[in-house]
Amino acid sequence: MKGLIRACILGAGLILILTTGCLAYEFGSKVAAKDVDRGLPLQSFPVTPVIRYLDRLSNGYDANDIVYLDIINLANAAVDEGDIRLSAFGHFAPGTTVRVSDRDCSAKLSDFINPSIVFLGLHEPLGYDFDDPVYCVADVSMQRTQTNDLRLNTVSGLAAGTKVLDLDSDNNKPFTEMPLWWSFMYYDLKSSGYGIEDKVYIHTQQASPRVMENDVRLSI
Repeated sequence: MKGLIRACILGAGLILILTTGCLAYEFGSKVAAKDVDRGLPLQSFPVTPVIRYLDRLSNGYDANDIVYLDIINLANAAVDEGDIRLSAFGHFAPGTTVRVSDRDCSAKLSDFINPSIVFLGLHEPLGYDFDDPVYCVADVSMQRTQTNDLRLNTVSGLAAGTKVLDLDSDNNKPFTEMPLWWSFMYYDLKSSGYGIEDKVYIHTQQASPRVMENDVRLSI
């Protein structure tokens, strides 16, 4: 009985940490072995989320545009409550979840040419590891990072959620496209299906549907 009570207390404490925002992991940070969220069960989305952008000047994708992970109601190609900003919009930081009262909610979204999640293999041919930076690229067929591709980790002091500029050290770098088993998944805090309080990850491990080392946090 004491063991059961202790387990319940620990479980309640973890839920309290997650719901109060005390889990102080930054957008784009990678899960490490001793992190509190390691081992949490992950759920698949009913429909695979899509990376889209808000074309602020209606001139195609450029430095002014906001990148989103479009999760809700993909058919309407608009910003919905529950979608996640992958780059900043006004005072909303990368990794924030859209609420219905936010200024960008209901804004129309545009599709990239050929977007993908990729990584720079710093230790090739060993494959993806903790040190490899992850990006969202606008056109994976380019095979190298390009201006305005989006960093999903902090790279050489350049923050996650910022775009690659012409003279940045990580421009024009060869990348590896994410393996087929990588996916967007979420931790279902209330066991009620995806909601605005849930945490979204790029899940990089094939073997387990749980938060694992090297997964990338996309929501804060």
